[in-house]
Amino acid sequence: MERLLKMQYGFKLNVENKNREWLETQVMANGIAAKDRLKIYENNICHSLIIALQDNFPVTLRLLGQEYFDSIAMDYSRENLPRTPLLMNYGENFPEYLSQLRALDDYPYMEDIAKLEQNWRKCYHAADRAILSKEAFWDEMLMEDAELSSRNIYIEFTPSFILMSSSYPIDKIWQINQDDNINSEDYNLTGGACYLTIFKDEEFKMTMFKLPKNLYVFLQNLANGDSLVQASEQLEKIEGEGFTLTEALVQLAELEITTEIKIISKD
Repeated sequence: MERLLKMQYGFKLNVENKNREWLETQVMANGIAAKDRLKIYENNICHSLIIALQDNFPVTLRLLGQEYFDSIAMDYSRENLPRTPLLMNYGENFPEYLSQLRALDDYPYMEDIAKLEQNWRKCYHAADRAILSKEAFWDEMLMEDAELSSRNIYIEFTPSFILMSSSYPIDKIWQINQDDNINSEDYNLTGGACYLTIFKDEEFKMTMFKLPKNLYVFLQNLANGDSLVQASEQLEKIEGEGFTLTEALVQLAELEITTEIKIISKD
């Protein structure tokens, strides 16, 4: 067993272009040079990982082009071998990897596009829970006889609920580069920040909404564990953004992303 583990670790180093000489001494040539024999397995592994990245980041692939994407993916795969056998999760730090490539300095939105694709995939595979309809949302509020000014009201979101922001219109870039898109509309990279939520609805349909900044901050604070009032108080720090708690709750109910309204009694 110890020898097997040593060989496996040696092969890992070989794929990463490290310590090749030692592993070659452990492989029988048998008609094919040890170096060439190892190369076959190495290429198969890298090819599988490149395909996984193509599947996981299709819009990034489309934006970069097949040849350039595959070149980046090859380098990435050698430096970042999978940590789990689930290739649908492969590329966890691929967005950050893209941000470090000087060749992409003229495409500053590429990291956020990759993050959006990653979040879309996380949302898709998230656990499912019963979601309160907007009618049920208000019924819950009234049933508990909860005052909106109370500090002991907390919101639980569906597990698929994700928030993300970008300095670029990544929602439009993402949409334009979908396979079923027939709109040739261009996008303006100087159009301002983009605040998004992604989630699965009750029918497991993937949904993405662009949010106003005040609602984004409100939802972010709730997701971080703030009560309704604590979350709404943070809105006062957003310059020029008038937003009441009642208005925030109306929009929260409309989104239908709540699974539970918790009323915690005060001491």
